[in-house]
Amino acid sequence: MPLLLKIKGYIASKSPNIRVAIYVALAVILWMFTGVFNLFNFADDTAQQSDVKVVLVKHLEAQPYTKKIKVTGISAPEKQINLTAQTASTVETVHAEKGSNVKKGDLLISLKTETRPQQLKAAKAALKEANILYKTAKKLNKEGFKADTSLANSKALLETRKTAVAEIEQDMSYTKITAPIDGIVERRYVEVGDTVDKNTPLMQFVGQEKFLIKAHLSQKEQPFAKQGSKASATLVNGQTVEGVLRFVATHADETTRTFPVEMEVDGKLYNIPTGMTATLHILVEETTAHLIPHSALVLNDEGALGVMTVTEKSAAQFVPLSTLEDLQNGIWITGLGEKVTLVIRGQNALNEGEEVTIEATTDKGETS
Repeated sequence: MPLLLKIKGYIASKSPNIRVAIYVALAVILWMFTGVFNLFNFADDTAQQSDVKVVLVKHLEAQPYTKKIKVTGISAPEKQINLTAQTASTVETVHAEKGSNVKKGDLLISLKTETRPQQLKAAKAALKEANILYKTAKKLNKEGFKADTSLANSKALLETRKTAVAEIEQDMSYTKITAPIDGIVERRYVEVGDTVDKNTPLMQFVGQEKFLIKAHLSQKEQPFAKQGSKASATLVNGQTVEGVLRFVATHADETTRTFPVEMEVDGKLYNIPTGMTATLHILVEETTAHLIPHSALVLNDEGALGVMTVTEKSAAQFVPLSTLEDLQNGIWITGLGEKVTLVIRGQNALNEGEEVTIEATTDKGETS
């Protein structure tokens, strides 16, 4: 009793914070001693409990699934034309600015004709003269007054004059640069007053009738891609487009050992930016699969990825999986049969063949 009084007096002499700490420590020590006295009773209770583990499961049925090949590609115009000057001259007028949406045949740039009209007039006069000379020589030859060689020379002169007129007319047509197809002026390289020579770049013109999604398939993927099969693509801006495969290479690139592939997109249905990264989805075949939550995945002792299922005899069974497609809300897999009881909680503590008890089931449509 005196010892208890001394302890009580010692505690009372301390500050409030220290007193609280001492009381908590004493309570913990008392609880620990109580646990020691009950240790053997607890062990007996545990021994009596069942070794059967309780798990949460989901009953799943196989669903239709379209197997796809997914590769990264890039959007591109089907037609990208670099317009160049076909004659030497000076830029007189620019009729379409960068970004202009034009139709086939619309005037884009006018070059100065300079002396070409006068040259054409003189060439046509010379042609007229040659034509008269030929007709006269032909008539005289028929009447016996002109030799055959003279007639041949007159005809050759006529053909030469015709060629001269055609060449000048062709050269004059080159001073009017028109849109080759419907599309957009992507770039303009010249200004009014610029002097241009033959093959000088004038404009870059992009067609809008069709677009392409270009990608490369691996050697394992190439045999499954068929020309004319349906496909879709998702651009990094979130836009999704549909189309068909118009080209699947049968010869691999010598450097990458991959096979170029192109999906054609109708420009009347979609207007997409070009040069943008896209994910190409190529439809391969129809099959059945299960969509399971990511949390259901486990690794067995050999490191194989799979899931735990419950058999009809309430035993745990590990099933290795084959992944088809990984989504945000789950993963599509094959190998589970038509119907399966999938363990979605408690699977990490299970061993192959171990008896289990099902605590509850979840809705079939739930995947998380």
